[in-house]
This record gives sequence, C-alpha cells and structure tokens, in this order.
Amino acid sequence: MANETVTYLQLFSAAVRSEVRINDIPVARAQANEQRTSSIPVQQYLMPGSNTITLYATPEEMAFRDTDTLHLRVAEFEADAWIKMDGGKGLTQIHPVLGPQTKAPLRRETTFESNQGQPWAWVQAPQLELSAHRDLLIQYVAHLAALFAARDIEGLLPHFMQRMTEDAQAYPSVPLELRIMDFRTIFDGITPNNWKPIPFDPARLVMRGAANGRLIELQDPEGHPFLSSLPHNADVLHKDPHFREIKVMVGIWQGRFAVLA
Repeated sequence: MANETVTYLQLFSAAVRSEVRINDIPVARAQANEQRTSSIPVQQYLMPGSNTITLYATPEEMAFRDTDTLHLRVAEFEADAWIKMDGGKGLTQIHPVLGPQTKAPLRRETTFESNQGQPWAWVQAPQLELSAHRDLLIQYVAHLAALFAARDIEGLLPHFMQRMTEDAQAYPSVPLELRIMDFRTIFDGITPNNWKPIPFDPARLVMRGAANGRLIELQDPEGHPFLSSLPHNADVLHKDPHFREIKVMVGIWQGRFAVLA
C-alpha cells in the first residue's frame, strides 16, 4: 500500500559487537569482526506512546578504538520509499563517540514516541519465571526441535501462528495467507541426504530473557538461533542452499507456550 507507514530500526556498526533492543526485545545484532548496515522493520515490537530503545556494545578487544563506529536510528518510511540512513521521519537516534576513553561495556538508552503498535501478545503475556518454568520450557523446546528436525512444517505451523497473525497486522501489505504460504516453503529443496539439523541438547540451550520477563529467546552458546541446521561457518552460511534457521522467542499465550516474537 502506498500510504502504509513502516517504522525501521537502522544500525551501522563497524568493529563493534552490539545488540539493540526495543522495549527489551532484541531486534538487531552485529559482530565485532564485521561492518554492517541494517534496516529492520520493527512495528511488531512497538507500543502506542512511549517506547524504549537500548544499545549494548563491547569492543573487539579490551578497549574501544577511535575508528570503531556505532550509529542507530529509528525512523518512519512510506512503504514504497527507499530506505536510506538519513531518510524518512526520524524518531530518535543513538550515535556515541567511541574511543579508548569510552567505558566498556557500553550501554545507551533513550525513548521515542510512536503511534504504531497495539496490545500484542508479547505485551499481554504474563511474566515468565525461568526458575519455575525451566523444565517445562525445555520440554517445549525439545518438541519444537523434533518438529524442526523432522521438517514437519504442519506440526510447526500452529506454534508460529500467533506471531504470523500479528506480523500481518503490523504489515498489512503482506496478508496472513501469504505469510502462511511462505512459512510452508521453509524446507523446500531439502532432502534427507542434505538435511543436517543440529541435534537437541538441553545443555546447549541458552534462555535469554526479553520483553521485561515476558519472553524467552532461545539460542545456542554461540548466539545462533536454537532451531538451526549446519553449517554455521560464516564463509559458507549464505552459500549453502540447505542451511535453515528459525529465530524463536517464546512466551505464554492463552495458557500455553507459543512463539510470540
């Protein structure tokens, strides 16, 4: 739609390990050994009114250097606009001056106003006490991992339906029906001979709190999404047609675990 407005997080990072959270939900990361420019739509993480954006950063070595660079901004763009770093309607930005004098690790936080967003499931979800829910979470993740390993897309679909429904509400130009069709293509081109899902190992499951305790992000110790296949080698990651990964943040919705972000 020509009149649809989309809110983007834009991040430029050079030689700095960084993570950006909106309302305590991780939405962007960069590694210290790369230079990255990212523009990520973030409307599904916004609430009407005041929103918080937080930048975490650590240097590649012991201290930041004068050449290290970090710049993030939040901006609104028309849906058919060219997304460029100085374009759109800027809502806020964080652009710290880095150097040996900068204390590491770095944390910067600010707020911005938005008329986007709605009472998403992750906003309404109850607090997740990790100590109380850990065993049940491990069982749930084991179930997701088994469906992923079996390439059971119809089994996975109900767990992701709430997230896809809200994504369709956040970005109406791609309706739910198309999102479901796209989800069903995740394992296209995969055969048993070229499929290498990482076996489920609860000892390698890292549960990171998000959304101020309402969500749990599922990762492995290296920071990759827990639902993933091999290889993870950065040199071949984007060349291997058989690699798959699904980012997952779990919360409680309607009395049961579900993928909410």
